[in-house]
Order: sequence, then C-alpha cells, then structure tokens
Amino acid sequence: SSQPEYSFHMIGSSDRLYVFEAPIDLMSFLTLHRHKPWHRASYLSLGGLSEDPLRRFLKEHKSIQRIAFCFDNDINKPENRGQEAAKRFMRQFSGKYITSILCPCKKDWNDVLRDKIQKGEFL
Repeated sequence: SSQPEYSFHMIGSSDRLYVFEAPIDLMSFLTLHRHKPWHRASYLSLGGLSEDPLRRFLKEHKSIQRIAFCFDNDINKPENRGQEAAKRFMRQFSGKYITSILCPCKKDWNDVLRDKIQKGEFL
C-alpha cells in the first residue's frame, strides 16, 4: 500500500541525478562506480517506468539541474522499452534540465556487474 511516487533514492550534494528503473540497478551502478566520488550525486529508482517518482523528487529537490537516465537496454525483445522510455523522458525534461542517457552494455546494470564479476574484471 505504499505510494509509488515515493521511491527508493539517495540524495547527494551535487546538481546531478541518475535515474534507474529498479533499486537493484541503482545499487549495481553504484557498486560498479565505487571508486569514483559517487556520493556527491543523487540517485532515484522509479520502480518501473512511471515518471511520477521523478516529478515528485524534482519538486522536492530544486538543486537538480542535470539528469542522466540509466534505464534497461532490452535489446533481446521486440521493443526496447527501457531505451524508448529514456528517449521519451529526455524529451519531456530537456526543457528545464540538462539531460543524457547512460545505456548499459548488457540488459541492465545488474547484468553488467554480474558479467564483470564472472570475468574476474571486478576487484
């Protein structure tokens, strides 16, 4: 019975926000970038592809100026819903924010992390 517009997030001190579909991808992305100053940025999981959590987050955190959409890369499906949504979100929010897309080289950020661990590239 939780309200979907209140989603899993971490708040940093910079003007950058990274947006993900799921908490596991957000946490996998942070794990992949653990040696960088990741704690300065903010991170938001939408719990799907609804823009409601993002709109609420931006309403409450006025310091955000840059948004990176880090959605799934559903390359093995007829429709790549994650990247289609990323493009749609970019169009919707580019008027007020500097927007970009970070596309994982696998299906999602958790698969990228698991692949690096399996190959022994993650230390």
